[in-house]
Amino acid sequence: MSEFEIKDASKAIYKDVCDYFDANGLSYDKDEAHLVVISKFSGDDLPVNMIIEVTEGLNLLSIISPMPFTVSEDKRIDVALAVVAANNGVRNGAFDLDLDSGRVVYKVCDLITDGKAGKDLLDYLFSISLNMIDDYNDKFFAVSFGAISVAEFIEWNKNK
Repeated sequence: MSEFEIKDASKAIYKDVCDYFDANGLSYDKDEAHLVVISKFSGDDLPVNMIIEVTEGLNLLSIISPMPFTVSEDKRIDVALAVVAANNGVRNGAFDLDLDSGRVVYKVCDLITDGKAGKDLLDYLFSISLNMIDDYNDKFFAVSFGAISVAEFIEWNKNK
């Protein structure tokens, strides 16, 4: 195998994710045909939904967390500015806003070159995801309903 070929271990990575959830007593739904795990967690203020997907053939593990609200059309530019400000300090992963639908998501991915999603990697990915989402989801929600301004969000983000 050349250095550019990656052995497809996506099913093994998916099994590692399911085993991780089982070992930690976490509830989840799974779609084995699409290598997807869906789980919900309780945040400090809003629920945290996570979709964990392994891209077959690429060994790419993605965590996608849609926020539990939709931004109204008249607030999408404000939330887009807040998303840009938030992403300025994010070291791993990113927030995205779909301007057409008004959905905000957090995404983080990792290419698993050795074909194993070990406990340390999964601890790290879930920890940063839960922390980022829990820190920001209520603030994006507040901007989306005009409870705080973009300027207030940016100031909060600077002092975070």
